[in-house]
Amino acid sequence: MDIILISDIFLCVVSLLWLVYASISDLRKKEVANWVSLSLMFIALIIRSIVSVMLGQSILIILGMMVLFLLFFYLFVKEKPIWIQIAGAIILIAVGFLSRSFNSLGSVNYLSTGFIAFGIFFIISILLYYAKVFGGADAKLLMALAFVFATTPSFLGFNYFLPVDFFGFSLSKSSFLVDFIINSLLISLVYGLVFSVIIATRNKKKFSIKFKEINSKLKVFKIMCLIIGIIFLVLGIFQRVLIIPAILILILPWFYAFIKSVEQGVLVSYKSWNQLQEGDWLVENTKIGNKILKPSADGLSKEEIFLIKKLGKKVLVRDGIAYVPVFLLSVIVSLLFGNLFLGLLMLLV
Repeated sequence: MDIILISDIFLCVVSLLWLVYASISDLRKKEVANWVSLSLMFIALIIRSIVSVMLGQSILIILGMMVLFLLFFYLFVKEKPIWIQIAGAIILIAVGFLSRSFNSLGSVNYLSTGFIAFGIFFIISILLYYAKVFGGADAKLLMALAFVFATTPSFLGFNYFLPVDFFGFSLSKSSFLVDFIINSLLISLVYGLVFSVIIATRNKKKFSIKFKEINSKLKVFKIMCLIIGIIFLVLGIFQRVLIIPAILILILPWFYAFIKSVEQGVLVSYKSWNQLQEGDWLVENTKIGNKILKPSADGLSKEEIFLIKKLGKKVLVRDGIAYVPVFLLSVIVSLLFGNLFLGLLMLLV
């Protein structure tokens, strides 16, 4: 049996098992231990390294890349400013491309491609983390999955060849990572909407007050979306694939108001020290004795929680929706059905 096929199957099985465990932990405890994402990263590193050596790449180059990966975590990741972390990721990407340039056979780039994908998704994840879109566990899992699925599993055979061009550009099979990201966006919309509806229904009063407040501030945004949506609808007469984005743009202001109302009106609460977890996000500046705790992407530290405990004060924090199950569903859907968006386009053209 092909060594790449065996490796791909192994990495897929491991990632699914790890994601099942992480999803259960996220749903039950609203946290995922660091060992889950870190072990997945290093399993992918070891497997891709072994396969690359078996396919003919220099063992010295492989060992050098493995050492570089370890140095990256030691020198660039832990408690470093964002620009240093991004600089380290760029180095990994550059090394990946440099390694590929020395190989004439694509098959021996099994590890190099992993470095490139990991570096790119490290930057994406870290930006989403500091923008407070992702929690720390979500960001780390996305990095790990990028390393695992840097190359499209060899046992997949999805093909998307649309019968018409998209304004001169043909759409065909994308990579597994692209499929995964697009499916994640689609699934997260449905997943987030379902959870938000449930939460809003349970907290109708808080939700309605915040919804009216936010909705009243979106007049300009609504007009912009209306104009752009109408333009896309008109273009949709000539290119039917534009009908879907047109509809999405038209409903975007109300969707945004709904999600923000749940986030700011319902998913915030005052908690005492014994209800807090490391990484919880503060909503506002909070004075604790002579110190002011400020909201940050890193959330509350153990020292800050201890200070809150010492002074016996409650703080306003924002709860999040468990997002790891979206990764699990997206991997499963991508493996079984490929790119949902391209599949939908095929039905429209």
